[in-house]
Amino acid sequence: MIPVLEIDNLSKQFPGHHGGTVALSGVSLSIGRGEVVGLLGLNGAGKSTLLRCALGLVRPTTGDAKLFGHPSASVRGRVKVGYLPEGFEPPATMSGLQVLRLLGGLNALHGNHLAQRIESVRISVDLADLAKKTGRYSKGMKVRLGLAQALLNEPEFLVLDEPTDGLDPNGIRMVRHLISESCARGISCLVSSHQLSEVELVADRVVILHHGVIVREGSLEELIRRGTKHLITVTSRPPESLGLHVESEGGSWRILLEKGDDLEPTISALLAAGTGILETREELPTLEDAFFTSIGGPIDGQPAPG
Repeated sequence: MIPVLEIDNLSKQFPGHHGGTVALSGVSLSIGRGEVVGLLGLNGAGKSTLLRCALGLVRPTTGDAKLFGHPSASVRGRVKVGYLPEGFEPPATMSGLQVLRLLGGLNALHGNHLAQRIESVRISVDLADLAKKTGRYSKGMKVRLGLAQALLNEPEFLVLDEPTDGLDPNGIRMVRHLISESCARGISCLVSSHQLSEVELVADRVVILHHGVIVREGSLEELIRRGTKHLITVTSRPPESLGLHVESEGGSWRILLEKGDDLEPTISALLAAGTGILETREELPTLEDAFFTSIGGPIDGQPAPG
């Protein structure tokens, strides 16, 4: 089956002093039908540039991108895409309804069909006041309007750049439901977000971008489960001859094992040495743990995602 999105060895360099700025370098990515992919990275990692190149809005320096098997700059591929850009800012003098009518017309939607689609997406994103000028919209209302316009053409591929930015908890939950519902109907989603906990709830696969390069990619199972550690709490300090890293905690001692394969041999060795075991449990890393491990740790001066 033809991928919804296929990016092959894509690079983007913006002109400027000292050779310009390399925003992307050798990026390759494929997204299948009904798949939800989370795109993560610090500010300036190249996430928005990657999305714009993927949609044919920015021409790459090298490499190419295809939507549904067609060049991303062609109408044949883009007509099936719904896109929410970061910081969606509609014309302040237009009402929400006028914005949706204008953008619907650009998607070849007219008459009763357009009116029905506007009402449907309005309900989906829970946007009550379409008659109000968007200049009087809150940031959260603008995001909801941006989501509504992305859904207007009944897309087969949703590309969402920071879809929860400015939303309250109800809005964030709405976006989560929208993505999950879309996926259930076979719609693919590419979501760029700083909300790592939200990506963790909806994504099938995660791509971590750092300095314009994909440094890690895989399912949540691969990114998180592989980092599972085991914690053993014991009654007394084990003999040093066992070579274990031990930490004191109150009246007990903690042993942290990096690999699950070491659990049974370690327990056997502790029991043979006469060390009492109070508890064993898994220590599951979070997506944030996997993220910072992938980029080499938190970067000074950069806000942490999520």
